[in-house]
Amino acid sequence: MDLLQEYTPYLLQAYQTSEPYIQPVLTPVLTTITTLRQTTYPLLVPSLNTALQYAQQQPAIVSVVVFLFILFVALKVLAFIRRVIAFWVWVVMRLVFWAGIGLVGALVYQRGLERTVGDIAGWVGVVSEVWVREYERYQKGQGGGEFGGRDYMASSNGGSELR
Repeated sequence: MDLLQEYTPYLLQAYQTSEPYIQPVLTPVLTTITTLRQTTYPLLVPSLNTALQYAQQQPAIVSVVVFLFILFVALKVLAFIRRVIAFWVWVVMRLVFWAGIGLVGALVYQRGLERTVGDIAGWVGVVSEVWVREYERYQKGQGGGEFGGRDYMASSNGGSELR
């Protein structure tokens, strides 16, 4: 409360100083809002009164409308969260990409092109060996077949059937 009392004179002075500049912008906006309210008031009030009387007679409708509104807001929040997560994943992926480009550039600068290509080829070879070994281990764990131990054989009509 002390903070409000302390800054009130400054805020009033700022308002009085800026009022001549705000007034030409604010007057047409307020006039438009007043005209819009006067025009729509006779059209909306009877409809709203009818809707409120109907809602008072059947409160279950109000519950459904409130539920749908809460569901709508929750979905909007989830969509916003999804967009935020997608943005940051995109930023991180770009950062990783450009860091990789910088790393390869630093490797080429430090070790030379031939040694860098040889090192990268060696790393790719090791990764492929591990990949093949793990794939074979997975296949043995699944029963050895391509489809988890079950083999497909061609039927007489040219289709596939499970043996």
